[in-house]
Amino acid sequence: ISSANIMADEITCKVSDSQKFTVFGYAETATCLGANVAQRLAETHDVIYLHSTRYPVAGSTEYGSFEESHSHATSHHITPQNVSMLDTPERSIVLVDDELTTGNTVMNTIRLFESRAHHEEYFIATLTDMRTAESLDKFVEFEKEMGITVQVVSLLSTHLVIPDGSVEKAEPIIEHLKSVQESGSGLAGMISGSMHSYEVPSLTLGLSSDGFKTVQRTARAVASEIPLEAHQRVLVLGIEEDMYFPMLVAKELNKQGIIVDFSSTTRSPVITYDAP
Repeated sequence: ISSANIMADEITCKVSDSQKFTVFGYAETATCLGANVAQRLAETHDVIYLHSTRYPVAGSTEYGSFEESHSHATSHHITPQNVSMLDTPERSIVLVDDELTTGNTVMNTIRLFESRAHHEEYFIATLTDMRTAESLDKFVEFEKEMGITVQVVSLLSTHLVIPDGSVEKAEPIIEHLKSVQESGSGLAGMISGSMHSYEVPSLTLGLSSDGFKTVQRTARAVASEIPLEAHQRVLVLGIEEDMYFPMLVAKELNKQGIIVDFSSTTRSPVITYDAP
């Protein structure tokens, strides 16, 4: 939350008080990060938020799609409830992702938006900007080509250097880990409780400033109904793209004195290997 607030505050320093924003988060990693950036901007500006999805809902209107070339799941779909969220020229668009590596995904996204309506100003909010000098030059040419300005706000700018032979060195480790059996924990016999269902706005359809207030009220209601005691420890787990609402529930539980861990599942092929 604090990281999102820092990026949002830096963006507000660059625009007028009357500026309107459409904030767009990338599935799946930045759905919650994007929502937090939008929530912060909504404190002072007119904001709409939505994120891309790898799971387009049957019957939803497809605004468009783009490719994330380096991803494990390359296709992103955009399904706003109202296309004016993205096609209103006077709205600045804020693209939120956890990292900016080459910038190709961002440029693919902007090309899609510009094919529908022209926006003079784009912002990119990212935790880490790892673009090379070549990528930075490519961005400058891209701005000229599209007739737009793109401002990047990041918490960290760095360069990623992969030593020669790294991939080859990792291959036997990866092969070994494929054969390692996960230890069974017997959780199925330990979990008990009740299930409750709540209707909340879909962030793939879009969320307005008032919508954020609705989601926050629902999160408070959910947290108040969970039978936990102060100083009890609980894990709140988001599922892939659906991270924002669970995070709000975790935040509300924490206010009640509950010791909360918050995490989410992911489809990213991450391997944990505890060795030099």
